[in-house]
Amino acid sequence: MKSQTKFLILLFVSLLIDQLTKFIFTNKNIKLFWIFEIKYSTNPGLVFGLFANNLFFTIFLPFVIAGILVYLFFKDQIHWLGTCLIVSGLIGNIIDRIFFGYVRDFLFVKIIPEYNISLFNFADSFLVIGVILLLISLFKFDTFLKIQKPSKL
Repeated sequence: MKSQTKFLILLFVSLLIDQLTKFIFTNKNIKLFWIFEIKYSTNPGLVFGLFANNLFFTIFLPFVIAGILVYLFFKDQIHWLGTCLIVSGLIGNIIDRIFFGYVRDFLFVKIIPEYNISLFNFADSFLVIGVILLLISLFKFDTFLKIQKPSKL
């Protein structure tokens, strides 16, 4: 299967997972484990509520970044999995901001419970995993280039 086809299928599936879980867990609070729970919350900004209600940072800039990544993927065939996860995370949260004016978060890991710093959704998870995968692939590619260069004696 071509990487473009895998990209589009994963993009669709990950967006479906993100939006479906946000819908299912809207206004739900469920204690699952001592460190993990479903705790619905909204965030009108980015990480930790930064740039709340600023359309440039919350909608326009993520949209441009997603567009650039898609362009680079289809032009240069950069790492498809990492790129796809980043794009799906960006689009998943853009959809929330456009239709609701905020992002719906519901996954809560009680690291510092009183500050809710670890409250997130699947789009956020896709973003983080995608960045990690993209960085790993870039590091490996960079290492590969260094190994292949002939040494000067």
